[in-house]
Amino acid sequence: QVVLVTAGSRGVGRAIALRLAEAGADLVVNFAHARPDADAVAGRIADLGRRVAEVQADLTEPDDLATMLDWIGTTFGRLDLVVCNVPAGPATPLLATTPADFDVAMQRGVRPLILLAQHATDLLARCPGGGQIVAVGRATGKTGLNPTQSAALSRTVEHLAEELAPRGVRVNALLGGEAAPETIADTVLLLAS
Repeated sequence: QVVLVTAGSRGVGRAIALRLAEAGADLVVNFAHARPDADAVAGRIADLGRRVAEVQADLTEPDDLATMLDWIGTTFGRLDLVVCNVPAGPATPLLATTPADFDVAMQRGVRPLILLAQHATDLLARCPGGGQIVAVGRATGKTGLNPTQSAALSRTVEHLAEELAPRGVRVNALLGGEAAPETIADTVLLLAS
């Protein structure tokens, strides 16, 4: 399988990329700024004997996503799984949340998933047995902006799952909370298999 892991150079994304490579997947590691970290992850994946590529792209920009996914299609010829690794929103109470805080939480937490689905569906739909999108978020706390972002992500996944099912693409959400990165990575592997 060929897997795209967004924000795959550090933290949870790094753990997911390494776990999937250990299981035999070829990886595309997306990063925004941390090229040295992406280089290190790619080196570990290559040491496992897997094909690996690093792609710098801003997940909030449609042109960046379109370019990245076109490149994946041309280079690898397929895409089986997209792991949309969403950064946790701030733990700001809603009554203290500014419009700018809300916009950032939705732009970083929900917009990339929608854009990835729009740009990756054609590749995913061509996979034997169907492709898959897994949105990985971090729901921390019970009130405030972070759980609001997680709830929006979860509802977005529900709607995308319904829209993409006729094309054979599965969509799941994994809200990891305070779980260790390795535990989240194990769960993504289970969903992918």
